[in-house]
Amino acid sequence: MKIIAIVLASLFFALLLYSKSSTHNGKNLERNYEYSIATVEERPVPKQVIFLLWRDVAIRGCDEAIERFNITPKECRMKINDKSNSCAALAGEKIPDVIGDKELNRRIGKQYLHCVTPYYFCNGFEVTNEEEAKQKCS
Repeated sequence: MKIIAIVLASLFFALLLYSKSSTHNGKNLERNYEYSIATVEERPVPKQVIFLLWRDVAIRGCDEAIERFNITPKECRMKINDKSNSCAALAGEKIPDVIGDKELNRRIGKQYLHCVTPYYFCNGFEVTNEEEAKQKCS
């Protein structure tokens, strides 16, 4: 149960990050894009770009990877990058080519972050539920 609470808290934290600062270690993450997930209603974002922006949100969560996932920030970034394309394909199956609706953007972000964000690691194993946690973390 504790593992599930940690995962849900991590996802909530990542969703909150996007609405706050778009900087990370003093760098503007969104400067490479003409778009922002915070302003989709004013400037709609192409589907391909929305996932790059949401990936940046997930990457920002890696700063606390040791506490949140029990892995290093570098390992966290690698895991997110490894999953990014498949998660974008999964989340992007039934969405329009351009996203201009705030609520749709949040649903896309939630689904993508749920897919791409690492779970908690115990003894080198990623645990996704309470049963796995009992087996791997003891």
